[in-house]
Amino acid sequence: MVSEVYSRDIVFPRKFKVENITEDGSFAKIVVSPLQQGFGTTVGNILRRTLLSSIRGVAIDTLKITGAVHEYSTIDGVKENVCDIIYNLRRIIFASNLNNTKVSMSIKGPKKVYASDLELHADVKILNPEHYLFEITTDRQIDVELDLCAGIGDIFISQSKQHSIDSIQLDKHFSPVLNVKTAISQIRVDEKNDYDALTLEVKTNGSITAEESFKIAVSILTNFLTAIDDAQNKMYSNVLIQNEDKNNKDDVNYNLFRKVDDLELSVRSLNCLKTEGVEYIGDLVIKQENDMMKTPNFGRKSLNELKKILSDMNLSFGMNIQWRPSDLEKKVAEAQRYFNGE
Repeated sequence: MVSEVYSRDIVFPRKFKVENITEDGSFAKIVVSPLQQGFGTTVGNILRRTLLSSIRGVAIDTLKITGAVHEYSTIDGVKENVCDIIYNLRRIIFASNLNNTKVSMSIKGPKKVYASDLELHADVKILNPEHYLFEITTDRQIDVELDLCAGIGDIFISQSKQHSIDSIQLDKHFSPVLNVKTAISQIRVDEKNDYDALTLEVKTNGSITAEESFKIAVSILTNFLTAIDDAQNKMYSNVLIQNEDKNNKDDVNYNLFRKVDDLELSVRSLNCLKTEGVEYIGDLVIKQENDMMKTPNFGRKSLNELKKILSDMNLSFGMNIQWRPSDLEKKVAEAQRYFNGE
């Protein structure tokens, strides 16, 4: 393939190392090497941005609290005003796989209130239960209800967009990654000493480990670039099919009607295809690369193996063709005669 010709002189990373992991896994130093000169900065910047902006987390969506109608309220019998309470509530570290849930508490004073006083859903955890929230100074009861939601990035709420007079909608910062530092050092590969080693120091709030957040960031970027590649291949495939139709409507690529058993595939790749119900090459080319990567035990090596074989046949993944044709058995027989030279 053309891309392989242009990339064959590029040095790709072969070493991955995780250092200085804290006991709870919230901090790690991750080293990736070797990288082509300059790629340390390029890869480091995009990984850092993805880690800080695109890792899923949990935040408070809305707050209901006795005696508060807006964030500038004060509550009789409570030491802190609502602004201070919101500030403290937003620093609770929640961990949950749910998209939306509620937590609440009913507390009678006098009492200092902590995050551990919240009543939690079975699938919700608080990682800093000792975190102080507010103090009730009289014998009154305070009810608090929090709507939690999951997401990525930041959402800022305008006062004009408040949905209810009895609840306060909060700005949300979802990212569980607190900080990412990158550093580039020079390393030797064979006789050359101008290659990059990329070091990332990743710190999270503990709801996800630093190493896991790095794996997710790499997966996001891989899927993102693969989607672009799929869209590009589909565009060129459509153009190729249209041009072939214009030039010769009777021209048929008989490779589509060959069985995948005929290909010189590794046992791993062949088993993955059979698991997905792929019998003919035509079954294969209508699939997207993203779909193939979701197949159990099917990895990037298997995908590249298939892409090379399809390319040699002037085929690719994501082709926009009518498949399977109504006269499939007839076409298969024609293909057999064609490849037998009859």
